[in-house]
Formats: sequence, C-alpha cells, structure tokens
Amino acid sequence: MGRAIGRGLGKSGCYIASCAYADARHPDVEVLRHFRDDFLIQRKWGRKFIAFYEKTAPGLVARHGHRQWLNKLIYFCLSNFVVPMLRVSSRRNE
Repeated sequence: MGRAIGRGLGKSGCYIASCAYADARHPDVEVLRHFRDDFLIQRKWGRKFIAFYEKTAPGLVARHGHRQWLNKLIYFCLSNFVVPMLRVSSRRNE
C-alpha cells in the first residue's frame, strides 16, 4: 500500500463530484474524499478503483462536464443516496 500512496494514489481531486457540485470543497465532496482516503485506499480493490477513476474521470469531466442535466443527475444521486449512506456508515464506525 505504501508504494501506491507514494505514487500519489488518492491525492487527486474528486473530479466528477466536484463538477456536479461546482465546488471542490463542498461538504458532500469532502465526505466522498474521506471515504476514498479512509476506506478505499486501505483495500487492494479500492486502490485499483481509485487508479481507474483517476485515469478516466478527468477525461469524462472534460467531455461531459458542461452537460447540466448530467451534473444535476449526478448531484441528485450523490446528495440523496451515496453521501447519506456514507455518513451513516461512518457514524457506525466511530
């Protein structure tokens, strides 16, 4: 794991969420970033997912980030389903 973190894995932005929220520092984006840093990066499959995401997400945002309907759909899904589940899960682990 140390090698992957040393290469910068997980140190990039949350491209898609930042685009959907139009704010890289939005509290929901921070929840997603903490999930990445505290959970995903600790698992081999999570590090593979992060590497895939970091490779593909910037291009997806560059090609589709201007599509307001897509940003609204992603925002809706993240803010109403994903982030609330992560918040509940993190409270259970405290």
